[in-house]
Amino acid sequence: YQLGKELSSQDIAEIRTFLEYQLGKELSSQDIAEIRTFLDALTGDRPEHAQKPGEAALAEGVASR
Repeated sequence: YQLGKELSSQDIAEIRTFLEYQLGKELSSQDIAEIRTFLDALTGDRPEHAQKPGEAALAEGVASR
């Protein structure tokens, strides 16, 4: 997996094999979809509603003043 690139089917298969080995259980398609979403997010692209850790607390502190 390289940051900045969408994951290929081969990437997903390799990740699935690795995680199933590490976790000792078979992963569902939903598990894989969630992992793929997470890994794709590592490119630095974030949805507009996403906040970095601490941003919510900072925003609340500013709003309460």
